[in-house]
Amino acid sequence: MRRGRGIGTRLALLAAGLLLVTSGAGGGLLLEGMAHTYRQEARERAAALLGSLAVPCAMALSVNALERLDDYLAEVVRAGEPHMGMRHVAMLDVEGAVIAHASVDPDRRVAGLPAVDSFERRAVRSPLALWEVVGTPDTPTLSMSTPAVSGLRWGTLVATFDLRAVEADIGLVRRILVAVGLGFAGAIAVTLYLGLSRMVVFPLHKLAGAAEAIEAGHLDARAELTQDDELGRLAETFNSMARQIQSWTQDLERKVQERSAEVQRKNDELIALNARLQEAVDALARLARVDALTNVHNRRHFVESLESLVGHAPAAEEAAPAEPPANEPAADAAATQAGPREPVSLLMLDVDFFKRLNDRFGHLAGDAVLKQVAAALQGHMRQSDVLARYGGEEFAVILPGTTRVGAVDVAERLRQAIAQADFGATPVGPIGQVTVSVGVACHPQDAGTPRDLIDRADQSLYAAKSAGRNCVVAWLGGGPGPKAAPQA
Repeated sequence: MRRGRGIGTRLALLAAGLLLVTSGAGGGLLLEGMAHTYRQEARERAAALLGSLAVPCAMALSVNALERLDDYLAEVVRAGEPHMGMRHVAMLDVEGAVIAHASVDPDRRVAGLPAVDSFERRAVRSPLALWEVVGTPDTPTLSMSTPAVSGLRWGTLVATFDLRAVEADIGLVRRILVAVGLGFAGAIAVTLYLGLSRMVVFPLHKLAGAAEAIEAGHLDARAELTQDDELGRLAETFNSMARQIQSWTQDLERKVQERSAEVQRKNDELIALNARLQEAVDALARLARVDALTNVHNRRHFVESLESLVGHAPAAEEAAPAEPPANEPAADAAATQAGPREPVSLLMLDVDFFKRLNDRFGHLAGDAVLKQVAAALQGHMRQSDVLARYGGEEFAVILPGTTRVGAVDVAERLRQAIAQADFGATPVGPIGQVTVSVGVACHPQDAGTPRDLIDRADQSLYAAKSAGRNCVVAWLGGGPGPKAAPQA
């Protein structure tokens, strides 16, 4: 047993000596690598901070919001100083002049570009971000720049960071590495002394294999060790943890599936709700422009359509017309003077003696008559024509591209269609013949604006009422005229 301990001691001392020699060289390289990583991380954090600041500063500068720019710089200095050692930040324009700056030192003064090859001058000329470490080893300082771009390059952000905290962290890591190296060397010596045998190596291999299997996704892997010692208990603990991980993973997967199904169900409900909402919106849009009783366009749609076709041009008769030829009627001469604008005719129709019909047969019969009148009118119109219920028993028809002569012909056909229609009977008795009176006006001969065109057609409708109803009257020249328009 003493020989065993002697060999173990010598092996442990030899391993510890080799470890100290190799760890000294490796530790130096590791420390250098970690120091480089710390410094690189500081540069990356500084670059990220300036990069996140560059776009809002460029946008503020593009709209000349200098107060907002000052606020951005002051805020980033306040946030960056305690965590990143930020000392100063400035916005330089494309010429290198300082537009705004902020510093933890209120007495710091900022000038333009101080030297021919200064960092600021190179930063202004560079299309990329630059960095430079200056100062002494005791007080190192990082200078960092980034272009401020928002569509165009509006300037350059230049900032300085105190690296003393980073160097202090590197020194702390150096001391920790030395301590860890010494401790690790001692632990290796003790481990070699206590158990350079298969009783240690083999169980560790099993544990490592089980851990690697679990890492690869085989959650049912276990470390099968039967020995009753620390490694055996470690294997039991490891297996217990593996079972818990497997259980938690399965439970998590189940919950994810349940949540996914719930999210899908909510998405389906949302899609259905959006579809119903769109249907309601479409219905509301239709109701806003359709008369609920007659199912034709309402007055709002009529006015919008007329304004779209006629616009707000001055009336033709307001201009100084030339003397018309002797064989040409005054109204058509006005159309000639009006120029190449496309004609638009307007018919205003009113059901004759509608109040008498309502009083005799009731309002329900009156509503049925209005529906049948609207249906009869629709059956004798083009797809481009616009039929609307103007109000009460009055209807309006817009005839795009139709002259007065054509409009009078259309009005006469509509009048005859209504007069010849069979409106059926009611419990009170047959309704009998229903007639309409029609007023006609044409743009641009009779009116140049929608309001004037409606007024001319309305006056023509009143003239048709005064002429005995069940007739067509067109506006001719200075007022309503006979139903037949003059031939060109």
